Amino acid sequence: MSSTMQNLIYNLTTSPEQRYLDAATRETVCTDLEKLLVEEKFHPWQERERLRAIFSKHAIAIGEKAEERLWDESSFRNFIRATHPASTIPEPHIQLLWRCFSFYARHPFPIQFEENTITLSQFQRGVLLTAYQCDAYLGTRDGLQYYARDDGVEHARRAGFARLFSSIAGSAVATLETQEQKADAFGAAVEDCMDVLAMLGPQRIHHSPSTQTLKAAAQRLCGEDGMQHAVCRSSSVEREQLSLLLDLLLRLRLGDKMWGLGALSTGCFADTGDAGMVKALGDYLAGSDEGRKITVKKMSQVEKQLPNLMLRFQQLWQVLFQPPQTQSTTTVEATEDAGMSAALSLFAPEIDPDITRKSDRDRGTRLVLQEAGSQSQSGSISRRLAQALTNPESSYVVVFSTGPNVTPRIVNGAYVPAPSSPPTVGTQTFFQLQPTFRQLRWRKGGTSLFDSIKAAGPDDALHWIGDGTGLGAGLRVDSAANTITLSYSAESSFVEVVGFGGEGEPGESWEVTIHDPRLYFYIVK
Repeated sequence: MSSTMQNLIYNLTTSPEQRYLDAATRETVCTDLEKLLVEEKFHPWQERERLRAIFSKHAIAIGEKAEERLWDESSFRNFIRATHPASTIPEPHIQLLWRCFSFYARHPFPIQFEENTITLSQFQRGVLLTAYQCDAYLGTRDGLQYYARDDGVEHARRAGFARLFSSIAGSAVATLETQEQKADAFGAAVEDCMDVLAMLGPQRIHHSPSTQTLKAAAQRLCGEDGMQHAVCRSSSVEREQLSLLLDLLLRLRLGDKMWGLGALSTGCFADTGDAGMVKALGDYLAGSDEGRKITVKKMSQVEKQLPNLMLRFQQLWQVLFQPPQTQSTTTVEATEDAGMSAALSLFAPEIDPDITRKSDRDRGTRLVLQEAGSQSQSGSISRRLAQALTNPESSYVVVFSTGPNVTPRIVNGAYVPAPSSPPTVGTQTFFQLQPTFRQLRWRKGGTSLFDSIKAAGPDDALHWIGDGTGLGAGLRVDSAANTITLSYSAESSFVEVVGFGGEGEPGESWEVTIHDPRLYFYIVK
């Protein structure tokens, strides 16, 4: 049978979707993905041209043609150093950020080479998936309108966190990994490729390719043959890499202005970090062993404990790529309250995970903690709380800390949602930020913070924020003794201990008391 006849029969008996997958190469997949994201999300065009100009300014030339210009680590470093001194983003952090950015730039085929360079096309893909938050659209169909999978929202969150931690990990080539770890990493890469393939090609209603069809095509594209290397990504993250990321996120300070059609954040980075907060969060996620490695598969579960971490990560890239006219030229000090706000923004309250995927721009994706009324550090605790309360319908975060000369530093607090808050953000959360990071979610509900403080009675009256019986979770306010105590009772079935990696068992009851506490009080905007 002639090849012409074979092609005719193939075209008559094979769906357009299958023909697209059969013909797909890594080059066509990357080109089609970039085209889709650029057309749908890379707006306004002035920003597109500005970012292309950034690439050209710092690119290295390997030929005379424009397409022969590349970015390497030195290009990225020069770009960062043009606006951020070494005091705000030290050299180890730049190396981490470059490894991270080049991972996203090559998505969904993050091949690792000794000569780590990216093209303009890959640069644009990296900006779109990080700063423009297009990572949340991976796995959607019909012009980014809906997820291809039935569990699309949950899968997208889990896969997004896995990509985040894979991006900061070191080279899988240089890491001794077991066959099981390699299989897990390759499986995650195949799933990422399947999500991208679902977005591309013909988008006919009721004709989506089956999971088996997408998987077969993705395995072919990600695998190794005589013409291509297999997709290679790390399966584990070192504690040092995790600490560098946390340090950057805690240094991040968001500004009031926005860019990119008013949807992307501006800001800057503090001159110094908060080593104590970094250690507390690092211990929570990876244990106290500084040399420990933790698998990407396990780290991706952090979306349940630090649900806003992905958003904070994307805001970091928005600040790095913000227009020059929105950048701050003044040095930002790492004040105590600002560092605590940065840590709080990782988990309380939880941002609706579907907001970042919305095409409309009228729903914010920022958690703003605004100082509430007086922040006086004198007077009784109850009186200071009462002075700060201004609106009974607001959500509040109240934080208590030991004084500046007390070691070890202790930071306790609570997020108390407004009575009208939706269930997704309506759970009272009690926390300890330092020296140990802990979260307690009080599922039973309770009196609003406004009513709790106003009903406290005399300044020296003992009262509670949270469970007033002492058999759940709450903050015991003792103005007479000038103490604040974070209390947890293992006997209550209404308290969720938000541990990590199976470490959230009830355990034993405990209390942590702060004497002569400093108060920081915020309204959640």
